[in-house]
Amino acid sequence: MERHETVEKVSLEVFSQNIGAIHLYIKQGFVQEGRKVHAIKLDDGQYMDLIIMGRILK
Repeated sequence: MERHETVEKVSLEVFSQNIGAIHLYIKQGFVQEGRKVHAIKLDDGQYMDLIIMGRILK
């Protein structure tokens, strides 16, 4: 990941069911910082959690 003189941290949110993306982010140095339970309601009425991830750059 490229360094930037003013950006110190990058954050993202990913669906908890997206295991492949979560593993990729972990390999890139991101850590899980939290979870938003039932954050997204799908058209079929099902709810999905979001995983909050972050990576400190400095």
